[in-house]
Amino acid sequence: MTTPTKAPRRRSESPLMIRRPPKSPLSLRGHRLVWMLSLSMFFCVFLAWDQISYQFLMMNAEGETVNKAFQVNPKVNHTGVIRQISLIGERNSGTKWMWAHLADCFNHSIPVEKKFSRYKHWFQPRDYWRYPHDTLVIAEFRNPYDWLMAMHEVPHHAPAHANVGWKTFLKKKWTTNRTGLDLELKGDELCQHHFKYKDIISCVHKPEPHVPVDNRHSLDKPFYEMRNDGSGKPYKNIMELRSDKIRNIMEIKDFPGVADLWMVQYEFLLSTGTQDLLDRITEWTGVEPRCKAYPPQFRRQRNISKDFVYYVTDHLNWTVEAEIGYEPMAIMEENDDDDYDRS
Repeated sequence: MTTPTKAPRRRSESPLMIRRPPKSPLSLRGHRLVWMLSLSMFFCVFLAWDQISYQFLMMNAEGETVNKAFQVNPKVNHTGVIRQISLIGERNSGTKWMWAHLADCFNHSIPVEKKFSRYKHWFQPRDYWRYPHDTLVIAEFRNPYDWLMAMHEVPHHAPAHANVGWKTFLKKKWTTNRTGLDLELKGDELCQHHFKYKDIISCVHKPEPHVPVDNRHSLDKPFYEMRNDGSGKPYKNIMELRSDKIRNIMEIKDFPGVADLWMVQYEFLLSTGTQDLLDRITEWTGVEPRCKAYPPQFRRQRNISKDFVYYVTDHLNWTVEAEIGYEPMAIMEENDDDDYDRS
């Protein structure tokens, strides 16, 4: 077993990625005074930038990328050994890609897990005995418009929401009927991923093991989380689930044994690369990555209709979204949407 490397004392800035300013475009052949002033300005901007918050990628009305400042208060006084890195995040949020990258970079010295107190996609309970102390938790998010459209197209573990129109998908109650082996249980059993029976559908991993179904997106393995309050009641829709999942993740920073919680955005990592994130992990753990950082990637933007954008904008909890750096996207003037049905 590799001995964990002791982390150095933390600096006072945010532990999240910081985008460095570009080098001065002035030519070194220019006037010496101009060059010296430019160099001085560069270092001033560099030092100031090093103290500000993580920059998140957003989309404006024309689909262009816009950086929004977002700040998280780190536990700057943490000086212990980082014993585990846990990568968590919802389905279709890039966690498979990011976990594989971090594992490739740091697993030689620090375990990189795709779970915390539960598997990465699900609600994380305050079960401090299910993870080592001190654990660094990295939560990955995706902007709500792209995430909801991706969930509509690829509804992992959500058979009741497969093969329906986008508005039905967004409005439909987040639940399904119990079937097969679930109906044979008494209701007091501990279910998959240590959920209580009333808090998950289905309790059994594959409730109808002998029935052939379309399992392209694990539709034969339903996983509908009920409200995270113990009531056993379903969420009104997937947007309500998302808001509560964000709240749950935000609470993790105060769980016993958590070294810190870092929040990153999938689209920002794609557009800027992962070098800054790897550098921050090295700073916090003292472990050098055995990998190459991913360079910036430019992927084709998802085609989302104006009606879809309007509906999500009208019905999503933007107060909660602001906690992770997201805000509504406006795509046209108010007087141009006379044909839009806001129901």
